[in-house]
Amino acid sequence: MNYRKLFFLLPLFILFSCSKETGTSETVEKNGETQEVISEFGEITPIEVCKIVENNPDVVFLDVRTIEEFNGELGHFKKAVQVPVNRLIEEFDKIENYIDDEVIVYCRMGGRSRKACEVLVYNGFINVKNLKGGLLGWHDTSTDSLECKNTLIKFETEI
Repeated sequence: MNYRKLFFLLPLFILFSCSKETGTSETVEKNGETQEVISEFGEITPIEVCKIVENNPDVVFLDVRTIEEFNGELGHFKKAVQVPVNRLIEEFDKIENYIDDEVIVYCRMGGRSRKACEVLVYNGFINVKNLKGGLLGWHDTSTDSLECKNTLIKFETEI
């Protein structure tokens, strides 16, 4: 059996339970010593996204909606990597290179992206953040308080 798929099945099973935890703990061996590593993810607001992008323009946006939603009326973040939450196992190769990068995960309202964050953290991602309220929350935030709002979003009609 493919160990990578098995490695993902356990977190998916955990994801669809009613767990409210935002992180995992595991024991790793580093330089001959055993250490406990606790990985967590947090939620960020749209205003915090602007600050992060200002300080780190190479931040990775992971859109876990369907391709139809990705290309739909809410748009998506420019340069976003699109992998539906239910395909993270099959399409892990699209995101595995970002394991050490800062990753902001989003969906329509924040639920699917929270589940995706749990999977990412379980599989070694260390700097993962969930966009609170998803793209609906992003669009509901006033332009006055969100200076980067219109520069980060791409709509289907844009080239």
